[in-house]
Amino acid sequence: RVMLRLFDHIVLASRTAKAEFPADYPALAGRTTAIANSIDMATWRGNADRKEQLLLFSGRALPEEGLDAFCQALSIVLDQAPGWRAALALGEWERSAAWADACIRPLERFGDRVEIHRSASLSAVQAMNRRAAIAVTPSRVKEAMGLTAMEALASGAALISSGRGGLREASGVYAIYVDPPEAPPLAQAMLALIRDEQTRQTLARQGQAYVARTHDPVVRASELDEYRQSLISNATSRAARRPALTMEVLRA
Repeated sequence: RVMLRLFDHIVLASRTAKAEFPADYPALAGRTTAIANSIDMATWRGNADRKEQLLLFSGRALPEEGLDAFCQALSIVLDQAPGWRAALALGEWERSAAWADACIRPLERFGDRVEIHRSASLSAVQAMNRRAAIAVTPSRVKEAMGLTAMEALASGAALISSGRGGLREASGVYAIYVDPPEAPPLAQAMLALIRDEQTRQTLARQGQAYVARTHDPVVRASELDEYRQSLISNATSRAARRPALTMEVLRA
């Protein structure tokens, strides 16, 4: 709190984060604006029409990310969709390795149909997103923005999301939302997309286009520039209204 008081203005990553900020920092509520994160399409873009039959979970290996629910749903889905595979890009593995290992252990029966990537590199995550036809972001918490969802859409994957917090801002109407993000409804949503290729590809193409036009770095840079200019204009206006100060020099 002390450090935040040093700043005149605070830029938050989503409207959701801006709305929640006053509850924690009521004295600073008037100093905020919301300008979302951007994403470089050139480093993420995949071909939405040429995807592997691959389901992707990309996130931290933690309970709040919904890894356990995804794994339970995946067991249901892979039994009913034998032509499909899955990849799990698990970040921060060391933080909760024992818990996460218990989540993924039941998937061992599928053999090489399930790829497990512990603490995967950024390039590996990008490659998995480009391959995946369907990405699932079952976060149980209110995400500040939802970069994982943006990455999936930028890569041309059809997205299933909990939509909590900034996740809806990340993907707009171009995702299937499952809330609460528990195994049965997640499995149902995955199977629905697997069985309907046309809907899956349409959702993927439209989602990718949405991210390209909405979350482009040029768009976000323009918003930041406009905000900076408004701050400068307001400061100039206040200075102009301030009474002139005079100083008398007394001579001995």
